[in-house]
Amino acid sequence: MAFCVLNSTLFRWFINVFSDFRHVNKRKIEGFRCDLKRAFSNDPAFWADIAAVLSQRQQETSEIRRMTFKHDTLKVQCIIPKYAEDILDRIEVKLAEHFGLSNDELDFVINYDFKYRVGAEVTDDVGDIDKRSKLKSVPAQFNGAIVN
Repeated sequence: MAFCVLNSTLFRWFINVFSDFRHVNKRKIEGFRCDLKRAFSNDPAFWADIAAVLSQRQQETSEIRRMTFKHDTLKVQCIIPKYAEDILDRIEVKLAEHFGLSNDELDFVINYDFKYRVGAEVTDDVGDIDKRSKLKSVPAQFNGAIVN
């Protein structure tokens, strides 16, 4: 479950607001108050299934990028969140339930930094980034395996 939380948009928002976003350390992770035991105990099958699917998707869609320096070359495995957007949305819904977020607060989290995190724009009548139409297809309670 911790793996899911650390990959969530809600955690990204927290890190953006309360840190420099470049240095995520133990203090920042512990500062994100989430009762993992309580959240996990409410639906352990969901968290086990979604973590496995998220991990698989990230592994399948990651890219190995080469960083070249004066005297060395480094290969880095890069995780690209846009390829797991559907999975991350399900995690956001479950975290919203855990934290007791309203629909408006969930909407804010789902749409937070969407343009930069997912790399695409969906606009509403006033030009704001909006994924609400996609969110409607995400069940409030997700149980069982995720179909790719």
